[in-house]
Amino acid sequence: YMSVGNHDGTWRSLTYELRQLYKSPYYSFDKFGCHFAVLSSAGFQHPLPAFGPEQLTWLKKDLEKVGKDTPVFVALHHPLNTTEFASRFDVDRLLDTIRPYNIVAIMYGHGHGANSGKYENFDIIQGGSTYGPGPAGYQVYSVMDGKLRVAYKDQGSEMVARKAMIEKPMTAPAKRYPTIKIDLPREGATYSGQAPVKAWIAAAKGEITGATCSLDGSKESA
Repeated sequence: YMSVGNHDGTWRSLTYELRQLYKSPYYSFDKFGCHFAVLSSAGFQHPLPAFGPEQLTWLKKDLEKVGKDTPVFVALHHPLNTTEFASRFDVDRLLDTIRPYNIVAIMYGHGHGANSGKYENFDIIQGGSTYGPGPAGYQVYSVMDGKLRVAYKDQGSEMVARKAMIEKPMTAPAKRYPTIKIDLPREGATYSGQAPVKAWIAAAKGEITGATCSLDGSKESA
């Protein structure tokens, strides 16, 4: 299963080939009781990565069919914690779309190295590279007995992935991310001068102890 990388649209875009294979440059499928959503973060002629509204609308409808307990893997080329995206809004819109669901891992490449960590409370895993500063190789994923295990296999004849990346249960978390609704400014509205900001956070009693906001990359305020 493939997705378009940042170098795959520079001279002749491979989006056409993905449409022949999957009917779209972004698509999903089910395997082993899990749902996989493969996204397209790369654009034509290697501009800044972004997610168009049509892709996010598709993803929202796709995940609604899956339900909130099914383990979901999200795959794309660019890491969400990079500063390359056209705007932070691109990343936030994607996170808002996937947060209500049981996202087991966000898988990505681009960085030519194998690593894992957390981003906005999501488990993120970078897949390694065929070349680069680190040893070439690839990640091996195991889905067994309700657990996800990921390890990195260095290039070579030995058929063992020795570098552990992550091990975790795939059950949906007991506490989910709260629902956040932005009333003002309204989507698509135009303002001159100061713009009003109004948002609501919905969760069970006692679940939220504080909140911060940041406008246009400004310092977070409580």
